[in-house]
Amino acid sequence: MTTSYSYHCSRCGAMLNPGGIISLVAERNGKRTLIGFPPEPGNYILYTPPRTAFNHGDTYDFLCPVCHADLISRRHRNLCELTLYEDGIRKTVLFSRVAGERATYVLKDDETRPSRHGEHHDKYNDDTIDIDVG
Repeated sequence: MTTSYSYHCSRCGAMLNPGGIISLVAERNGKRTLIGFPPEPGNYILYTPPRTAFNHGDTYDFLCPVCHADLISRRHRNLCELTLYEDGIRKTVLFSRVAGERATYVLKDDETRPSRHGEHHDKYNDDTIDIDVG
């Protein structure tokens, strides 16, 4: 059975992956580019326009391509937040805004401990992610 992932802006609710790939705007120092991510949590392939480089360790702002809201999470300043419906179940996805940092967290609304993905998932733990903010 194939898992169904539907990602939405945590601010306006717009669907961000109608064709499968999650589309977001990345911004740093006033420069913006459209980027894509696979929908599976923990898959760190990045789809970018040709000759687009992300410098390891740089922090980027991620924006909704529909409402242009900054997706930074209130739970931690180095994480962005999206809403995910996985097989119809509503979840919150947090992912690092730091280039090269592979850290993703998926939290169901009724859970207090997120599932963790990526080789740097231990950088942000239950003490540094405010999981009680709704």
